[in-house]
Amino acid sequence: VLVAYGSVRLVMAGLRLALSSYSPLRRVMPIDDENAEYLQIWANRVAMVAMFAPIAASAPRLLGMPPAAAFLTLKVIGLAITAMVVIFILQNRKVVGDLLRRRADQPMFGQYMQTVRTRLADVWHVVAILWVVAIYVVWAVQVKGGFEFMVRATVLTLVILILAGVVTTVLRRVIERGFAVSQEVRERFPMLEARANRYLPVLHTVLRGTVAVVTLLALAQTWGLDSIRLLTSSGGRQVVSSAISISVVLVVALILWELLSGG
Repeated sequence: VLVAYGSVRLVMAGLRLALSSYSPLRRVMPIDDENAEYLQIWANRVAMVAMFAPIAASAPRLLGMPPAAAFLTLKVIGLAITAMVVIFILQNRKVVGDLLRRRADQPMFGQYMQTVRTRLADVWHVVAILWVVAIYVVWAVQVKGGFEFMVRATVLTLVILILAGVVTTVLRRVIERGFAVSQEVRERFPMLEARANRYLPVLHTVLRGTVAVVTLLALAQTWGLDSIRLLTSSGGRQVVSSAISISVVLVVALILWELLSGG
């Protein structure tokens, strides 16, 4: 009890130092007074439950109950902490969503990052809740290597998403510069650029779609879904072959249409 009480007091002292709801000048985190008090309240709640969990878990053993009762008690406490975290996420769904939608000064990957942030703002709470619940299930069921898998998959997911953003931005800039018409030509022939780049948006869409498909396959492989084996199977090869054939037919039809229209 003394260790748990001392730990709670130490955590609360650290939170008061970091948040300082009554002293903005000493506050480490750049937030307002109301949010500082709100975070301190919720952190105190979680700290109280987590620090006194060992005491609750030792109670069945002191009462002469089997060892499994102690672990069951820890599972219940862990479930309570998980529920508290889920409630905290749901309470801040709109606040975090608004922060993610807020535009930032990102000249290199501005458009891509803004798109990602806008989409993430709508579903971030679902992703966070699933991740928290998955952590609890891994711990409660005692999945062998579960924590390592979760950490590795999460890090790889972030890396894959960042690489997808870099590739998308680089491809967009390469296409824009490669298909750009010089200023002199635009001045001489004002309608030439629109005619020459008529299907440039289609090319952008195709490349973004290709990057998105590759990203989804990589994410599926990261989280344990063997997408590579699925693609190399007979059914997967047939689907890929059909997609390539359809794409070739569409490109040939587009070229013929342009030739006939030009004639």
